[in-house]
Amino acid sequence: MIKTIELKLLAIKNGFEKLILKNEKMICQFISNKEDKFYSSGEFGKILQTIQKNQNLCQLKEKKSISGERLLLSFSRG
Repeated sequence: MIKTIELKLLAIKNGFEKLILKNEKMICQFISNKEDKFYSSGEFGKILQTIQKNQNLCQLKEKKSISGERLLLSFSRG
């Protein structure tokens, strides 16, 4: 339980609004505001480079919802 809280706090510190752990998946939701300075930061660029290098481990996708579009990064176990 404590590790889950630490993981969620780390996710928020690194530009994610929400972190979901469910059914052996981890889904990270990026900041909803597309105008946020985070998206033009070096940190976001590093995340994108890491995703590109590790496409077998994670998947980046945009999902439409009632509240607008969300950018998600998901990791599956196995």
